[in-house]
Amino acid sequence: MEVRCFLASLYGSRDSGVCTNVWRMRHLFVAIFFSIVCSLCDYSVQGSPNFP
Repeated sequence: MEVRCFLASLYGSRDSGVCTNVWRMRHLFVAIFFSIVCSLCDYSVQGSPNFP
């Protein structure tokens, strides 16, 4: 089972349209994921005693 259909099944729907919509939104999830990672990296760098 592909990830997008697995996520759709978690919401109680195995409709292919839902699977496609989740798959199309993958770039949004990736963007959010990287924005969180970058913000955490910036916080850790600024909080480091070695950072001037």
